[in-house]
Amino acid sequence: IAIEGVVEEMEVFSRNRLDIKGTLRLRGLVGSQIPMRVSLIASDGTQTILDTKQISPREPDEALPFSIPITAPDPGEYRVVIEAEAQTNEAITTNNMATSFVTVKS
Repeated sequence: IAIEGVVEEMEVFSRNRLDIKGTLRLRGLVGSQIPMRVSLIASDGTQTILDTKQISPREPDEALPFSIPITAPDPGEYRVVIEAEAQTNEAITTNNMATSFVTVKS
């Protein structure tokens, strides 16, 4: 499992729509259910889960693009974290997560 192509830094105005885009690469997981979660973490550490999905790969080597729309919160500094749950016998798990730093302006 690897999450790729997520923009590392973004700026948006409060209450505007923001699309978190990237690609979820899956190898050798046909028939599995891969839980995926998107969280928003404020500068004070408060975490809000924005979305959860179950991904079901159909091919032995698959790259699935994703776009997750969110509405920008109040002005401030945030992190958006996209995580795919590690699977049994997965050799490398450090690429199961991607973080984007978001500055929300008023």
